[in-house]
Amino acid sequence: MYLSFILSSGKAIPAYEVDNGQGTIWFDKVDCSGSEHKLINCTLSLDLTSYCYHGLDVGLHCYLSCPAEEDEGLLRIINSTVENKGRLEINYKGEWGTICNRGFGHVDAAVACRQLGYCSGKAIPAYEVDNGQGTIWFDKVDCSGSEHKLINCTLSLDLTSYCYHGYDVGLHCYLSCPAEEDEGLLRFINNTVGNKGRLEINYKGEWGTICNRGFGHVDAAVACRQLGYWCVLRLKQNHKYIHEFKSIDSAYLIPSSKCVSRFVCLTAQQHLKCGFLIRYQ
Repeated sequence: MYLSFILSSGKAIPAYEVDNGQGTIWFDKVDCSGSEHKLINCTLSLDLTSYCYHGLDVGLHCYLSCPAEEDEGLLRIINSTVENKGRLEINYKGEWGTICNRGFGHVDAAVACRQLGYCSGKAIPAYEVDNGQGTIWFDKVDCSGSEHKLINCTLSLDLTSYCYHGYDVGLHCYLSCPAEEDEGLLRFINNTVGNKGRLEINYKGEWGTICNRGFGHVDAAVACRQLGYWCVLRLKQNHKYIHEFKSIDSAYLIPSSKCVSRFVCLTAQQHLKCGFLIRYQ
């Protein structure tokens, strides 16, 4: 019990996190068992090697408190705009700090979001959140997904030079987790016409956009059908133009007048204006 308390009272930090010293470097190869009351009582060497210079001075971080395990690891999201998206911070040993995002994935994010009271969530890139300040507590977070608290996941206190505040963990927690059949509503955003504009999708309780990389006409056709539009194709047969219409519920539409272009999407109301007859299979 005494040894556990001693070992949890502070940690070594990399030399790049502290300013270089000047003057004498006294000791090398310090090796404590953990039971010593003074550092001078540990095994250490006065014989320095050429490896030792002030760029490798010891850095130390002493903990402000050592709470019980069940009280450790509170989380918060830091952002000035929305409460469910931003930089993730953890309270460890009485101090708030960030987490290095190396290896931090959606499973780890889901554990963190559930701890924060959300149904789930995802990791977001560091460039989407503001850089933190002060301590970076953990690296290499690896959760199985069943943990109730992020602090119960596998994680490392030993940071590498990769970890700085430009790589702080970003988190986006979901406002809701609806059933699959209720997910993915679509809408158009445009100030001029109702059937043309920016496509938005409702996912996990929030409206958002879709990146257009790889998004083609086939994908657009699926979205249009979901929005209640009809795919219309003007075909040439026997030197005459005919119109073939197929709806999402297998209805065929036969036009009574030529009022459509080669490929357009029309609503049911527009079909009536064109004088189309609807025949269901």
